[in-house]
Amino acid sequence: MKLKHTSFRSKLSRATITTIVVAILMTSIIHAGFDLYDRKSDMIENLSAQAEMLGVNSSAAILFNDPAAGRETLAALSVMPEVEYAQITLTNGDSFARYQHDDTPHEPHRAILQSNIATHWGDKYLVVSQPIIQDGQTLGYLSIVSNASGLYAELWHTVLVGLMIGVGAMIVAAGTANWLSRSLSRPLEQLTTAAQHISQNRDYSLRVTRFTNDEFGKLTDAFNLMIGVIEQRDSELLAARDELELRVEERTRDLTEAKTAAESANRAKSEFLANMSHEIRTPMTAILGYTDIILNESIDRYQQHTALDTIRRNGNHLLRIINDILDISKIEAGRMVVEHIDCDPRQVVEEVASLMMVRAQERGVEFHIDFATSIPKTISSDPTRLRQILVNLMSNAIKFTDRGSVRLTVKLGSINAKGNQTLLFEVVDTGIGISKEQLDSLFKPFSQADASMTRQYGGTGLGLTISNRFAEMLGGTIRVNSTQGVGSRFTLILDIGPLDKLCLIDPKQIDFDMVHKNEPQDANMSQLQGRILLAEDGPDNQRLIRFILQSAGLDVDLAENGRIAVDMALHADGTSEPYDIILMDMQMPIMDGYDATRLLRREGYDEPIIALTAHAMAGDREKCLDAGCNDYTTKPVNREELFEMIHRYLPSSPITPLSECALVSECATDIKMSELIATFVSGLGQRVKAIHETLENEDYESLARLAHQIKGAAGGYGYTPITEVARELEQQAKMADNLEAIKAKVDELKTLCHRAEIGIASANHSEESYL
Repeated sequence: MKLKHTSFRSKLSRATITTIVVAILMTSIIHAGFDLYDRKSDMIENLSAQAEMLGVNSSAAILFNDPAAGRETLAALSVMPEVEYAQITLTNGDSFARYQHDDTPHEPHRAILQSNIATHWGDKYLVVSQPIIQDGQTLGYLSIVSNASGLYAELWHTVLVGLMIGVGAMIVAAGTANWLSRSLSRPLEQLTTAAQHISQNRDYSLRVTRFTNDEFGKLTDAFNLMIGVIEQRDSELLAARDELELRVEERTRDLTEAKTAAESANRAKSEFLANMSHEIRTPMTAILGYTDIILNESIDRYQQHTALDTIRRNGNHLLRIINDILDISKIEAGRMVVEHIDCDPRQVVEEVASLMMVRAQERGVEFHIDFATSIPKTISSDPTRLRQILVNLMSNAIKFTDRGSVRLTVKLGSINAKGNQTLLFEVVDTGIGISKEQLDSLFKPFSQADASMTRQYGGTGLGLTISNRFAEMLGGTIRVNSTQGVGSRFTLILDIGPLDKLCLIDPKQIDFDMVHKNEPQDANMSQLQGRILLAEDGPDNQRLIRFILQSAGLDVDLAENGRIAVDMALHADGTSEPYDIILMDMQMPIMDGYDATRLLRREGYDEPIIALTAHAMAGDREKCLDAGCNDYTTKPVNREELFEMIHRYLPSSPITPLSECALVSECATDIKMSELIATFVSGLGQRVKAIHETLENEDYESLARLAHQIKGAAGGYGYTPITEVARELEQQAKMADNLEAIKAKVDELKTLCHRAEIGIASANHSEESYL
């Protein structure tokens, strides 16, 4: 059996016995070797001393050449029975005298005797040679041959005795090893048995008894401790397994819910895309269809006006959709920034009301504005975003109300957790209402209450999401209460700061007419003076934007790409007539607006550069500003916003009253229409005179008819503002219940007609300058 298959006890016994046997054998061998060495040394020492003494006694015999005396001297060796032979050899190699214990010649030793080696061991002999020296002169050599058989016999006797002692020791060692292996292996056998029992039965409660305080005792303690740790860990693992199963169950439930939510979101986005396609294609169908009618059909002025009005209305609808998408994109990207400036909440409400009033009338819904408490004269907020929130809330209220009313109530709220006063804007309608289930997804992007609402009422589902995000960015929130089939209440809550820092106005003192009169003049279109470099590659945009700028009194030069714009700007900058502002299109051939702006700034050009681009995604404004532009505006061009922006960078430009600002036809770029437009405008004075006469005679029926005629004609010639005011005048004349409002509209219409005359005069002047 191989050693590796035997038990530890057997291995320990064998190892112990083997160790003892090897130790005894090694001890015996070493002892025998040392004994042999000692005996040889003693024998050599005795023979060497005898040879030295005999050599001294033999020197006289050699000197006197007396071999007989030499033999007598050697005969003294007879008392040493182990010495079998001795010889004195002269220096010339001749034998001088010899001694022989018996008559047997020692031929094997002749060569050794003649070699004069001091000591030589043979199989059975020891030869010792000693020089014979007299007065420093070597006379010869004395060699003694001794028999070593007795020495080896004594050595074997010693070895045999040692072997007998070793055998006895082995017997004792075997018994000792057996006892010792049993004592040492018992704790190990217990540990082995315990380990086998635990591995087979998974019984971690078993413990091993400790018998000793040595390493086996420590091993026993460590084993018991390890089993205890395993038992505790096994319990923890069981508990962890139960907890893990519970967590897996929870995660599975969460994943199921997340999957359901993801599928719902995917459906919502799919519905949104389908809805968006519908929302875009519907106005585009109208725009393209009416464009084809205008281009290909022979229609009268009224039909032409109706077609253009439809195209404009649907174009504005498309622009609102695009702006909503851009707003939500900016908000999601974290690029939307709100202002915190002083603004008049009354003015914001008046502007929203003037826009919503028309929509409410078109829907046949009553519309009310109510200031329920005193309100601040000014608050710190972003009027543009506040106006957008209120427009979205009220537009939704009107859209989802088929009958009844929509009311906007403005009032002070309670003190919030920060200790600040709140201002509430409540939009209450008597519309279709919202179910509790639909409220959960009300402020999520790309969703409406349900798909049927989208089909019935239209819309992108972004308005409330944008409004809620804007409210949060303004430090407020939107709350909603609704009952299906009864109506809804949307409340915008704004933090307006400490109450003691607010200047409050009594609601009885609030008058919309007063608010309108306090409207800042800066918002009006102004007559501007300055040199503008327009960098634009599109011929249509060149003509349109150039005409708009020249109608405001600006001197405009064109550059077809960024490279030309850089050359023209740097050249003009070195003259006495540099450009006051560069309007830079950012997408152009040869060199785009970004590279052109960077190059100008590197060349030290420090005049204002305004980015003019169709890009309006999140981050586009920052990209233009990073390139070196001072400001940013988007296409399609909003005339009032563009003039206001240009005015900011032309602070020395005089501002003229609104009545003296040019009103330019939207069809002004059509050369074929220019003569017709001029003819139409030349007759506006007579029309306005007739309207004044009917008003003085309180002939409201004729007044409504004249307003209707101007409404239809002005739209056809591209004067949408005149059309809008004429439409409102027509409606008020039919109602005939508010003489002051009718007079205000007549005055507004007169102002617009006068501005149209200024626009024609400005255009004629521009044409003369071209020539």
